[in-house]
Amino acid sequence: MFARMVRQFLSHIKYILIFAPGREFIFPWEIIESSQFDSLERLHLTLSEKANKPPEGFHLPAGLKEVYISRMRYDAPEISSTSVTSLAIAAFCSPNTFTYLNHNLWPTITSISVPASAINWSGECFKYLQTITLVHERGNKWDYGTQLCRDLATHVNHMPLLQEIHFSDPPEWDILCILLDRYNFRTGVGSTRISSISFGGDVPLFLQDLIKGLCAGKFIDRPSNFELSWISSMDIIQDRNLPGCMECLKRLLPCQMPWSAGADSVTRDGDPLSDYCLDILMDMPLEDAAADPVEFRLRKLFVPIYPETDDKVLETWEVREEAWQTWKQKVRGNICSRFARHVRIDEGDVVVWSPSHPTSFFPLGEV
Repeated sequence: MFARMVRQFLSHIKYILIFAPGREFIFPWEIIESSQFDSLERLHLTLSEKANKPPEGFHLPAGLKEVYISRMRYDAPEISSTSVTSLAIAAFCSPNTFTYLNHNLWPTITSISVPASAINWSGECFKYLQTITLVHERGNKWDYGTQLCRDLATHVNHMPLLQEIHFSDPPEWDILCILLDRYNFRTGVGSTRISSISFGGDVPLFLQDLIKGLCAGKFIDRPSNFELSWISSMDIIQDRNLPGCMECLKRLLPCQMPWSAGADSVTRDGDPLSDYCLDILMDMPLEDAAADPVEFRLRKLFVPIYPETDDKVLETWEVREEAWQTWKQKVRGNICSRFARHVRIDEGDVVVWSPSHPTSFFPLGEV
């Protein structure tokens, strides 16, 4: 009698929330996997790295549509579902071993919200995916948003139904525009356009109409890739008489923050970085800079040559990103106190707003 009542109760549950952060927790994976949850539609998990891992080959219940995971282990065995259409992973625990999210185990996904580093965007991906939301990864300095744009622009047919991208931080504009040019003007049966983009940060005014036009599928006479790249700001970046923080200069935004030394902008002897040192390093082969004891800490400071073709711009992006990671620490202050607004651009409008709380920018369904 009691067992029958339990089965009847489980068969009517539509939403399960399990909250167990920061402590050891024996999670009942076998119950979740059982076929007794006939009506389960939404699953919300918050698990720490101390929680037990799901068993190998763990399958979520058939009929489940939305999964929200507040924290997930990088080393968790692969979980699969043949019915989930919306997957959101807010953060990962500190990884012991790193593995990409396996798209083959989530074949029906149409909307995904994840830290960008969790997915190999250059490989075969989610063929039914319509919406991508990138979650900000605290302490991660690599520009995964731009990497996503680069990988999608290189493999425009991997996700043929993509329509929306929500960035936690604005990507580099040259790579984004190449993506929109390639993706929105490709040909093929059932091809869609990326018609809506959100940014967790300001967009230069001169770019807003450009991006709106590209989202609408219009051929736009746009600035050159070089003009849209942070490399075009090098004259300002190197001039200590001109204002601007590194992040604004990378995004081509006006910035009145007075020049301030970067966190690493000193020589081996503790002296401030001089314009003379910059000139030397811009023209000095890297092996010579490495051998110079005075510039020991600055041997990787260099300006990559900006290529002319779209293919080469995409191919050499990682070289520029590695250079940027060095420049922003060594040359001037990294970020100002700019009041960050959020911007959504689609084929019909540009909306700028400030969220009342951090989670209001990228809502993850109703979970």
